[in-house]
Amino acid sequence: MLLNFINQYMNDYISTFYNDIYHIIDNLIKDNIIPKDFNIKKINVDFSSKSKRGDISTNLYIILNKSLIKKDFELKNYILFEFNKLSYLNKITFSNNGFINLILNDDYIFSKLIEVIKKNHEYGKIILKNKDKNINIEYVSANPTGPVHVAHMRGAVLGDVLSNILSFVGYNVTREYYVNDTGTQINILGKSLYKRYLQLLGEQIEIEKDEYPGDYLIKIAKNILDNHKNEIIKKNIKDKDIFFKNYAVKEIIKTIKIDLKNLGILFDTYTHESSIIDNNSNINEVFKILKEKELLYEGFLNKPKGEDIKNWKPRKQLLFKSSYYGDDSDRPLKKENGEWTYFANDSAYHYNKINRNYNLLINVWGADHIGYVKRMKSIVDAISNSKVSLNIIVCQIVKLIKNNQSLKMSKREGNYILIKDLLKDVGKDPLRYYMISTKNETPIDFNIDEVIKQNKDNPVFYCQYAYARSSSVINKFKNDNILNSENLINKKIDFKFISKYEREIILQIIAWPYIIFQSSTLCQPHRITNYIENLSTIFHSFWNKGKDHSEYRLIDNSNINKTISKIIWIDSMRIVFRNAFKLIGIEANEKM
Repeated sequence: MLLNFINQYMNDYISTFYNDIYHIIDNLIKDNIIPKDFNIKKINVDFSSKSKRGDISTNLYIILNKSLIKKDFELKNYILFEFNKLSYLNKITFSNNGFINLILNDDYIFSKLIEVIKKNHEYGKIILKNKDKNINIEYVSANPTGPVHVAHMRGAVLGDVLSNILSFVGYNVTREYYVNDTGTQINILGKSLYKRYLQLLGEQIEIEKDEYPGDYLIKIAKNILDNHKNEIIKKNIKDKDIFFKNYAVKEIIKTIKIDLKNLGILFDTYTHESSIIDNNSNINEVFKILKEKELLYEGFLNKPKGEDIKNWKPRKQLLFKSSYYGDDSDRPLKKENGEWTYFANDSAYHYNKINRNYNLLINVWGADHIGYVKRMKSIVDAISNSKVSLNIIVCQIVKLIKNNQSLKMSKREGNYILIKDLLKDVGKDPLRYYMISTKNETPIDFNIDEVIKQNKDNPVFYCQYAYARSSSVINKFKNDNILNSENLINKKIDFKFISKYEREIILQIIAWPYIIFQSSTLCQPHRITNYIENLSTIFHSFWNKGKDHSEYRLIDNSNINKTISKIIWIDSMRIVFRNAFKLIGIEANEKM
């Protein structure tokens, strides 16, 4: 049950309330007041700070009343009795339609604001019961056949921000890049580089259609020529192939590292596919485990859907019983010629990660890999004896728009938008923010012209501006020597100076730990951007009210108690913004 997890780790008002209503439900089930199969998912709780009904509203009474086994049970009185025990609640009312509306205790709210200031950059961290959980997050893993471009950008940022979030809540996180440095495309890359090298030596040779035409290979070829002159030609064919493949991969990975670093992304480890394949122990162990579990057999796969019969014939292959674990069909591990399949190599790689003592594996993939999700989950389940979980996050495409037109790309044809070029045009902060601002299953339309505008329609600017505005207030307090924010924990809010609009902001501030809980447990960084956008909107709205109404102004030199009451929540809000920005990987600018 989700609530049991929340109860162990959380200390914010949202999870606290969830925990309390679930205890009420558990007690009613134990006393045979409601059935054991009561559907708890029907209980809705609204924590909307804009609600006119109260700070919290729930349909708890309505749903429980419909499920009563003992029809004469005085449910309303029971709920009132239980809720009155909760010290953080100040007022409990029932509306005519049966909804329960609750107001939080002012002292409770104040204690949570002081908690923000006390914990500062630690605010929002979850107290983990299992602190030793090791998580491996593999992301980007772009084939080293060219520079990283826009197709890699979303997964790169999502993987990095998710790593930040999971590290923040206390997990041991390894950020990993898997270098696919073997296979047909790498052979073609080496051949393409060799041709560029020969061109520099004066040979009239063309880059063929299936080869890589990018100018980046000319630069690498010049590097080879400067360091090795024409000596490479003297090597035998096999040595030349190996040299150009390895040289291309090495130089392209260098470029990829630089571009990703400029996007704010660093990895803990780079694992090369060649090291997994060359070390036969990985694939041999996978084979051994599957054989012992009787999950392998020689057989034939059904004809793939939509494939021309003339181009397909049944072939006997070594198959893994992937369908046993919920996959759509069984999967081949060996080709007809005896070579291991790509899936087999990937299985060996995941076995390698399992052997490195990770409890949870997270892969961030592009939408073009969605067909591999079930088979990879199946193989990890099989070879780990269901002890290691694999979570695969699939990112939908990013469509670039400029001058109201969609920009088309093709890596093979050499016309693609590089991340380094986007960084020059747009900057790091907008790129990082927008790449996680939408749920990963939803495609993104990234309008280059819009994201550089400095107005309220640009969410990254709007959020950073909210932080800058609140910082200007804090700095004015310090300059006027009215109050030093470090001493705020010794002060107290007088709620008679807090308007309903400020209360709305405060409830958002103290909901931050729950946002962290959701983002980390659901692996959904977009919940953080949604949260700070909402917080920014209600803060800017309140700020604008102060232009016309003096009672909403944040600084009142004639009333120190009023001033202190406001500076406490402003400083708390700044802390939450700063913590959110750090997780996202964007700047917290005090002036804009």
